[in-house]
Amino acid sequence: PRLWSAAVHVWQMNKVVISPARCIMKKFILRRLASSYQDAVCSLNELQTPSDVLKKIAESGGRDYSLQFQKSQRYTQLAGLEEEHLNSLNVIHISGTKGKGSTGAFCESILRQCGLKTGFFSSPHLMEVRERIRINGRPLPQDKFATFFHHCFNIFNAKKEFMGGELPGYFRFLTIMAFYTFLEEQVDVSIVETGMGGEYDPTNVIRRPVVCGVTLLDYDHVQQLGHTLGEIAWHKAGIFKPGRPAYTVPQEREAMQVIHERSCQNRVCSLNVVPHWDQYPMQQLSIGLPGEHQKINASLALQLCRRWLIETNQVKDCLPDSNGSARPSQGVSTFSDGIPAPFRDGIENCRWPGRHQVVYRDHVTYYLDGAHTGRSAQACSDWFKSAANKETPSGQMIRVLLFNLTGDRHFETILNTLKDCEFQYAFFCPNVVNKNQITGGAWPDMTNLTVDSEEQFTKCKDFEKYWKEINPSSETAVLSSVEEVVNWINQYRERSGSHIQVLVCGSLHLVGAVMVTLNLTADNLCEL
Repeated sequence: PRLWSAAVHVWQMNKVVISPARCIMKKFILRRLASSYQDAVCSLNELQTPSDVLKKIAESGGRDYSLQFQKSQRYTQLAGLEEEHLNSLNVIHISGTKGKGSTGAFCESILRQCGLKTGFFSSPHLMEVRERIRINGRPLPQDKFATFFHHCFNIFNAKKEFMGGELPGYFRFLTIMAFYTFLEEQVDVSIVETGMGGEYDPTNVIRRPVVCGVTLLDYDHVQQLGHTLGEIAWHKAGIFKPGRPAYTVPQEREAMQVIHERSCQNRVCSLNVVPHWDQYPMQQLSIGLPGEHQKINASLALQLCRRWLIETNQVKDCLPDSNGSARPSQGVSTFSDGIPAPFRDGIENCRWPGRHQVVYRDHVTYYLDGAHTGRSAQACSDWFKSAANKETPSGQMIRVLLFNLTGDRHFETILNTLKDCEFQYAFFCPNVVNKNQITGGAWPDMTNLTVDSEEQFTKCKDFEKYWKEINPSSETAVLSSVEEVVNWINQYRERSGSHIQVLVCGSLHLVGAVMVTLNLTADNLCEL
């Protein structure tokens, strides 16, 4: 360890080292850092619950989520994170079904434009697990991820006797690690996105957030959260805390009623419904994330950030008060005197990979979106048709669908939504980069033990069968990996000379596998 620390120090003090030696030292250190990061990811993957275990849990009636949340609280304490530590993180806590990540990304971008140091915890990741924990909008560097991971892992390993010999599960571990990282990095604000629900989510160990937000609710994870919007809303609104303000986008009546009831039960100081986008002054304001649905996410982010600045008494530079009072009014604001420059810049410059994202290759355009519910699929379809129709290459144009869906979601609804996109070809494959990921353990960041690859392949055959029924003119195939699909696309392009438009949707994990195949990285995604 001393030699390793000395080597890092010498590399950092690079003026002392002659150029050839510095190059050798740099290569050695980078290899060591990458190895340490990969070791951390492999250890983290061991905390995933295997698919066969999940099946047995489901067959036995499912988990007791209340008990699971008590474990989250206990693990947080074992990590040395007390309530006062979590309170100091100045959290914006966000739950919902659609738009959690986008709303969080807008909030992060706005508050970074205000000059604040930001921490952002979200899920899932696309290519590298460190994407889930961001500092100032960028994925946590590999060396810091490895350092913080091993710190937390060693604590839990040393104290596992207090938890019946168990280590925390994958998401619970990452949640606690994110809190620890934000404390170590001394961020000014922490934007925290829930995982699946809210009430029993591991992130809900936060007892005093600065402000809470609920994005659009839809039917997802119904086996865990319930089969009605009211039941789902009960879980999502579980992040509300006594005396803390809460905001929501407009919801369907059943969901809104439950959200209101929960706000009363949890004694929030105020529940606010955010304005529609057309209620704001629209002076030359564009949204950095494409899609009509992003307007309501941007509106929620504007209100959350405004209230966060008010609650933390940081309004002076970022939030000019039109009335001249020391403390702007609470509730909602349509910024009638104009949206402040940091807010405007944050909305316009926001980037959130894997959602309505376009990647260009030689005569191939990839349209990437993780849409996996009925509503998000409709938004995806509308975006794809609008964007794809604007392309005007010379020669023949071919449209290709690449699709997969995991969990208990209704694929019929989603595929019916996509059938009008005029695809000549449709491919279905598991969320697998190539056969090396299965047989050789390549890309540990992409390892997902919670799903069975053979079951995924079988489901893909069901998707293909249904697609043929609703779109008989489209040619179809089920392939075993994303690499096979991309190879087919490249070979067809070379053979035909066509320009190919590829829509990839149904799963963010599938989108991530495509990104890996296209040689994108977690860091360069921030520049796309």
